[in-house]
Amino acid sequence: MFGILTNQKLFYRVLRHAILFITMVLLFSWVTYTRSGDDRHFLSSSASVFINALFFFGYAYLTVYLLIPYLLVKKRIALFILGFLMAGLGLSVLKFLFSDIVFYDAISTENGVTSRYLSLSSVLVNTKDMTFIVAIFALVKFARDHYIINANIKELEQKGLEAEIKLLQHHMDPHVIFNNFNNLYSISIYRPEHLKPTVKKLKSILRYLFTESRKESVLLSREVEMIENYIGMEKLRYGDRLKVEFCASGEMEGLKIAPLILYSFVENCFVHGAGEDPGRG
Repeated sequence: MFGILTNQKLFYRVLRHAILFITMVLLFSWVTYTRSGDDRHFLSSSASVFINALFFFGYAYLTVYLLIPYLLVKKRIALFILGFLMAGLGLSVLKFLFSDIVFYDAISTENGVTSRYLSLSSVLVNTKDMTFIVAIFALVKFARDHYIINANIKELEQKGLEAEIKLLQHHMDPHVIFNNFNNLYSISIYRPEHLKPTVKKLKSILRYLFTESRKESVLLSREVEMIENYIGMEKLRYGDRLKVEFCASGEMEGLKIAPLILYSFVENCFVHGAGEDPGRG
């Protein structure tokens, strides 16, 4: 049921408006029928209300979907006010011309407006009544849109967070970071002279993964630097069990590549090579 209120597919949007229109027509038909004080049939009241509802809803849709987004939102205040008033007065005149019974006159007899005679006062009162309906319609739509926007923002934030986690899981095994932090602790106790350059390497790797890897392209030299830092961390983790030969040659100045492409090959050397070899990797 809640999905009908929030789903943006065309079917559900049409269904929402149809349910709202039918509900309002039935509700005010009952009000008109019970307060009119005559013996008219309920269907006669419904027909009258249906005709009037077309103009009331037409004014609401015209305001909410045309005047507000194209004039008010763009800060064309004067044009909005003029268009809003002209539309209301014009629809009120049309409503009197095409309606046999004026809706507000049936339920609010204290206004003393005879529905069969078109006058300035009756047009103004009818415009006021339609404005009230427009205000309610706009308020409900604003509240619903506000809810949907906030829900979409939260969903995007969640998806963005999940994407970042998956990116890190794909490009670097979390155990690698965990083990290196353990190694950092051991170094701080037994080899404190190696602590500062090791922390610098890990900091550079994390910065690259969290920030630079999101870019469409990075400097080739920066990717190679990141690989060298990663290899240095792995050397620290494996100790004497690991034998590494790494050489980067050629001119890299100004060249760019997609981030983490070369790194993936190097990472696989450790994950599927040394990581699976209990002996010397």
